[in-house]
Amino acid sequence: MKLTFSLTILILCMGRCLSQKNFSITLHFPSQLEREKLTVWYDDGKDSYRKNPDSTNTMHISGPF
Repeated sequence: MKLTFSLTILILCMGRCLSQKNFSITLHFPSQLEREKLTVWYDDGKDSYRKNPDSTNTMHISGPF
């Protein structure tokens, strides 16, 4: 029982350490939207971020997950 528990914890810890990957997403918004009024919030589990589209009505978000 103790060995099974120890192996389970070890496997979960290894998976957590190896699960860090990077993501990248680009959002394109229609030009009819007022980009000054549009805000996207996202949370990475540690912090929350707020972004607005740039002058080309696109938004690029990237980071670890």
